[in-house]
This record gives sequence, C-alpha cells and structure tokens, in this order.
Amino acid sequence: MDLWRRALERAIGVLRRIYAHERVARAVASTRTTVGRRVTIAVALLAAGGAGAAFLLETAGAAPNNPPVMVGGGSITFTENDPATLIDPTVTVSDPDSDPIAGATVQITAGFAAGQDVLAASPPPDVSASYDASTGTLTLSGSAPASDYTTAMQSITYRNTSELPSSAARTVSYTATDSMDPSNTVTSSITVVSVVDPAQVTMGVGSLGYVEGSGAIALDAAATVTDAEDDIPSIALHITGGYVNGQDTLGFVDGGGITSTWSAATGTLTLTGNVASSGWQSALRSVTYTNSSANPSTAPRTVTVTVHDAN
Repeated sequence: MDLWRRALERAIGVLRRIYAHERVARAVASTRTTVGRRVTIAVALLAAGGAGAAFLLETAGAAPNNPPVMVGGGSITFTENDPATLIDPTVTVSDPDSDPIAGATVQITAGFAAGQDVLAASPPPDVSASYDASTGTLTLSGSAPASDYTTAMQSITYRNTSELPSSAARTVSYTATDSMDPSNTVTSSITVVSVVDPAQVTMGVGSLGYVEGSGAIALDAAATVTDAEDDIPSIALHITGGYVNGQDTLGFVDGGGITSTWSAATGTLTLTGNVASSGWQSALRSVTYTNSSANPSTAPRTVTVTVHDAN
C-alpha cells in the first residue's frame, strides 16, 4: 500500500505541475476559445511487481489565429455627372476560422481629391458605415459574419461631385479585420473622365425701345450667365443688324476684374476677364446702348452675344 500511496502522490504532483503550467499558458495566450490541438499526457502508477494503472490527461491549447482573406480587384470608369457607381460588386471577405469580422476600411489611397470624391455603402443592419470626406476613408464597423461584410463592401459606390473633376487615377484599397488580425489588402481602380460643360447666356429682354436723346441705357438688365466650370475668358457683343457707325455705341465701365474694348468699325464690344460666371452676369447686365445722332436711323438693331468658353 505504501508503494501505491507514494506512486499516487507522485502522480498528483505531476498533475499539479501540469495544471500550473496550463494556467500560465492560458494567461499568456490570447482569449481565443477555438480549440486547435489536444495534447495527451499519460501518467503511470506502478506498484510492486509491475502492477499498476495508467491515467490519461488531455489538455487543450490555443491555436494561432488565421486572419480574414480579401479577394477582389475590379476597375471602373466614372464620367463627370454620372450617378453613384458600384466600385467592385465581386469583392469578398472570408475568415478561415469562421470568426466574425470586427470591421473594415475602404479608402481612396491614391489620386484622392478632397471635396470631389465620395464613397458610400448600403450595408446590412449589423454593419454600420461612416465616410470621412477629408481622408477619403469609408469605415465599416460592427461584429458580423463575413458574408454580411461581403454584402456591405459589394454595395460601396463612388461618386464625384465636381463639374471640373480631377483626372488623376484613383486607387481604392479594401482591408478587413477579425478580433485579432487584419486581412490582406486588395485594390480597385477608378478612371475619372471630365466632360466639357459649355457656358450658357440667356438674354432676358427680347426687345428694347430707344428714344432719341435718351443717353446710355442698359441693354439687358435681366441677362443671365451660367458656367459650371467658371472658365469664361471673354464675351463679345456685336450689333449684327442695322448697325450705323458713328451713331450706335455699346458701352461698359471697366471693373470687377473685367475690361472692355469697343470697335466702332465692326460694332463689337469685347469684354475680357478671369471671373466666375456671377461676375460675367453682372458685367453683361451693365452693358449699355447709346445713339449719339440727332437724326438716328430707325432701322431695328440686332445684338448678338458670343461667349468664348475656355473649353
């Protein structure tokens, strides 16, 4: 009996040391609960004469984490004024350990134009999305299955809000993470195409009556000028019908960044400047017509307005 008791005490000591070692290992290891491997330890209790028994002890060790895996890499072309366009409807994320995804970032990492580029998503209810317009980063958050994050990332769209967008090629980078490690990064490319937006001038007054001796009167105080790209270098007003040299004059008082030149030989007033469309509109509304004759021709005059758009 003494031999059995001493053997049992030695076995208990071994078990205690194994238990202490396991506690330390669990404290150092991550909190990950997935059991990845089992170690079997045999403790033999031998009695005199070789008789004895064996006890088996199984301990579970923490397996190393396998990070999520991203797959994707599409490309699109976005033309100015297009609606929001899907970037990559085939991008996917999966996790080898079937762990939930904790978050993801989708960022314009090259070619980003602040104030122009917008990323947006329509994620499932368990995933939220927020966009930082200063960095071009769309952040997805919330613990959810990889399939829900795949749905969220496949819904991401690109839109450019500018009427004069940067033509730099955009690179969009996708990265996801589980509770421990980030995934690999995949990228998509966006080509942005700008289109010409011609300036538009509308004369608000269809006809104007002029009485001899009236002096300078506004040609059209209701004229409008619109130019999405604000790149008008000049506007010309030409009396194309009924013009009488020595009688008819179109006038403009230089100011607001715009200067004028009057050609009596051709009956043309040319305005030149580098201002926004609102400045051109104010200038056009301030153009005047004068007839200096004491016996003016009564033939109708026609004034044609031509906008020279930089594009």
